[in-house]
Amino acid sequence: MKTALFIIVGFLIFVFGLWFVAIPESLIIGLIETSIGKDEFYIKAERLNKGLFYNLTIDTVILKRKGSDKDNGNTLLSFSDIRAGIDIISLLRLNPELKFHCVLSGGSVGGTAGIIGKERSIRVNGSNISMGG
Repeated sequence: MKTALFIIVGFLIFVFGLWFVAIPESLIIGLIETSIGKDEFYIKAERLNKGLFYNLTIDTVILKRKGSDKDNGNTLLSFSDIRAGIDIISLLRLNPELKFHCVLSGGSVGGTAGIIGKERSIRVNGSNISMGG
């Protein structure tokens, strides 16, 4: 019984230690900023913080047109107050999903994204988002 308990505790320490030590915040920001892969656009992520249980918060993620600087108004989308994390129930079903929520143009956006498997999917819901202007 003690051996099983030590194995479980050791596994949990390893899993959470991996998140805090082996996956630096700069790696996550780099993955976000290089995710779009288009020549004419880029993404800028600011102030990422990791939390417990593989969740994170990001103050701002901005989609901009390349060749623009921060002050000339070529921001296409600006997401703020972003919160994301692994859905524990989906993890127990062995089909982990990432749940997320953020603010966009005065409204809210939320959803889930499948992160493994052949049929990766993303579901997004938005409400009260100002469009066009």
